[in-house]
Amino acid sequence: MLVCVDGTGASDRAEYARIFARSFVNRVKNEHLRAHPHPDPPPIHHRGPGADFTDGVMGGFGGEHHVDPEFIVQEIIEVRRRINDDVDAIPAWSLGTPASTWSPEETAQLQLIEQRRQLFMVGHSRGAAIVIHAARLLIRHGITVDAMFLFDAVARNMSLDAEVIPSNVRCCYHAMRDPAGNSRGSFGNCGTSAELPVDLQPRPMRRFFTTHGAMGGTPWGRDPDHMSSSGTFIAEGDPMGSTVITPEAELRGMNEVENWMWPHLRRHGVVP
Repeated sequence: MLVCVDGTGASDRAEYARIFARSFVNRVKNEHLRAHPHPDPPPIHHRGPGADFTDGVMGGFGGEHHVDPEFIVQEIIEVRRRINDDVDAIPAWSLGTPASTWSPEETAQLQLIEQRRQLFMVGHSRGAAIVIHAARLLIRHGITVDAMFLFDAVARNMSLDAEVIPSNVRCCYHAMRDPAGNSRGSFGNCGTSAELPVDLQPRPMRRFFTTHGAMGGTPWGRDPDHMSSSGTFIAEGDPMGSTVITPEAELRGMNEVENWMWPHLRRHGVVP
């Protein structure tokens, strides 16, 4: 089971879809679908919060542009309920016969169901914070996250419990921007530490010299509306001032993020 939540973007859905068409989160979903043309269950995918986020830093979720972590949890539970029904349909299981007496076909059927039951979560920016919070909510249901893949998680909402990766996550890979670039200097990061026994990677922490947008596969590039007055560095309109990142450095950093994250995704079978 794959759960994806992308980063903050335009509130207009068509504009959001255009900008995030090649985002890392969207690519993970699409590459997963190419490897599994008819996945069962299909990926759970949500756009990120709207850029205007009228609820503000204190705001709740669940509005038109804010997917609620509780809603994601209910989606996961519903899928797992359907998978459990498939387990109950195996005759040997429903009869409670010892595993040693199962036919090869029934054993293979259960193994396939166990693969479908695996849970992977992917998120960028505030979408990454949402999946961290959703993972914590899954604890009360006894559900484990087999692996979590985060692209520069930021919370920016006091209703999110996303500072620490919860203990029900087996391993977490978190790519974060380098503060030296001054990209979104006012944001900070969440998900920078983890409860035991989570395997949080990388250790020691590695940072990438690129913009917050490029961390999620949506670079600014040379958009003249987002360049410093000198025309040298990318300016995101952040109150902490312009970045010290050129468009060329932004692209290099974005490629480094991809080259670091994709082998981990492949190792877990999320993408081919």
